[in-house]
Amino acid sequence: MRKYLLLTLAGLFFSCEEAKNTEKIHENADGEITVGKNFVVDRPMAIIVSPTEEQLQEAKKIMGDDYQIYYGDGAQFLNEANQLLEQNKIETIDRLANEIITFSTVDGKLHDVNLTDKTFAVLLFNGNEEPKDLEFEHFTPEFIQEYMK
Repeated sequence: MRKYLLLTLAGLFFSCEEAKNTEKIHENADGEITVGKNFVVDRPMAIIVSPTEEQLQEAKKIMGDDYQIYYGDGAQFLNEANQLLEQNKIETIDRLANEIITFSTVDGKLHDVNLTDKTFAVLLFNGNEEPKDLEFEHFTPEFIQEYMK
């Protein structure tokens, strides 16, 4: 089981889809302006967020012996989330926690999410609303099916 989790996490680091190049200015729902080459999500899907190698090394320094628990719990969460998303036939894209992602709803609203403060996370986007962070209280098939309608 542990080997499978490590292989899954390794796959996340190396299978990222290239960002769409958005050479224009965007204004999100909070009126914040972003310029540049954000990864733009414009259809319903889930974003699987994994920590960068630098973030993992920093966590290891801070946590010491507890790092293995942190890493194991994070890898297990992503593994279980992947299985749940696959069972519900939800498209997924893997990203590292080192960028800003722009979500564009069908009515043109833009929502920027800074991934640098998210590690071992899953963001759900149904195309109509602000993206949801799939946390433990939302980690049910019922919540996912209802939100992704």
